[in-house]
Amino acid sequence: MKGKPEYHGDLRNSGERSFSLYEVDEKQTITIQYEDVKKVRLGYGGYNSVAGRHVDPARSRIVVIAVVAGLVVIVALVVHAKS
Repeated sequence: MKGKPEYHGDLRNSGERSFSLYEVDEKQTITIQYEDVKKVRLGYGGYNSVAGRHVDPARSRIVVIAVVAGLVVIVALVVHAKS
């Protein structure tokens, strides 16, 4: 959605100007205007058990890579400081 939260779910209805989606995290049907949609992806995406919501898998991979890279840099600095 353009500047709004992401929704994950099943398509229920489609019309000329809007469509209905059963949102799996909120457990309710939401009607969305086509003009408000930025991007549509197939599938629900990954599930973030900490947040309790579905998330974009590509964004999750980027976060994991950034965290691992940060830890590698910290470990490298500690090893370099001890030698």
